[in-house]
Amino acid sequence: MTATPIPRSLTEIFFGGLDVSEIRQKPKYQKEIKTYFTPYRKREDCFLWIKNKIQKSKKNGVYEDQAFVIYPLIEESEKLSAKAVLVEVEYLKKLFKGLNVDFLHGRLKEKEKEKLLKNFRKKEIQVLVSTTVIEVGIDIPDATIMVIEDAERFGLAQLHQLRGRVGRGEKESYCFVIPNSNVEKDSPAQKRLIYFAEHSSGFEVAEYDLESRGPGEVYGLRQSGVPNFKVASIHDIKLLNKARKLAKKYLKEDNNPEKILENIFR
Repeated sequence: MTATPIPRSLTEIFFGGLDVSEIRQKPKYQKEIKTYFTPYRKREDCFLWIKNKIQKSKKNGVYEDQAFVIYPLIEESEKLSAKAVLVEVEYLKKLFKGLNVDFLHGRLKEKEKEKLLKNFRKKEIQVLVSTTVIEVGIDIPDATIMVIEDAERFGLAQLHQLRGRVGRGEKESYCFVIPNSNVEKDSPAQKRLIYFAEHSSGFEVAEYDLESRGPGEVYGLRQSGVPNFKVASIHDIKLLNKARKLAKKYLKEDNNPEKILENIFR
């Protein structure tokens, strides 16, 4: 079972390796998560908007809105020019002055993680800075804002999973994807993020991922790239589904190879 279709799973389905049942409807009470591609130059404006929104949500001494801010690394790396939780949390504490900002990552002990999430759930923390350790299994209905920095470093399926950590209650929720400053305008990385921001369906995101990145090899080691078919294209999803149904039909009727070939090419 998966909440987020990924290119390899789709390809397994096309090749007949899996049967699939789809649930495309959301719970009736959940609203669409508003997702925005936010250029790096608007990064600080984005955070100030979030601060203002959280501050305005205060009722009876409690802030109703809460935010996740996600980074690809725990600490700075000499090899990667990517933002890290332990560095950016200090910047965010200054920017969100007056709000409680804390951080979470995979190196913390299990008891520390549980305590942080419990405090976040109790609304004692307004902004939780984290790595993708919160990607699955976290259900906090009052978390309404998700910010993903250096978003180009995450796969589309992963971005969709992270987006799913907000909007789990009845409140309007928001997701902001912010690229690194070195991501060029109209580059493939920027186009991926813009597509993600414009499409809320995990099925559409997965199909785009399949087209742009490719599934890799079903019988091989490659994790990406488009397989070379002698006939047809991996991108022609309608034709692949039609071919699969036809193959299953002939195999049920008579699995004699000669008869199958006769039926296909007659």
